[in-house]
Amino acid sequence: MTADIDTRVWIIDLDHGGEMDFVLVEPARAKPNRRLISILSPFGEALFGARVGDMVHPRFLGHEYSVLIKRVEPWQESES
Repeated sequence: MTADIDTRVWIIDLDHGGEMDFVLVEPARAKPNRRLISILSPFGEALFGARVGDMVHPRFLGHEYSVLIKRVEPWQESES
């Protein structure tokens, strides 16, 4: 599955360790404090289109990170 609008993407931070998940959404539905990330944000743009096993390099707060896509699944608004 490809990271797209309304998908939850689990990543592994290769620079600092740890795992996180984000939901990719349209810009009007973005709520970064709830990890609903706009596909037009720098972080969302880096994740958009990625597949499990891909390494991507999102920029966040002026830093570039290396992350591995661990899992991608469909997401529904009711899950938030």
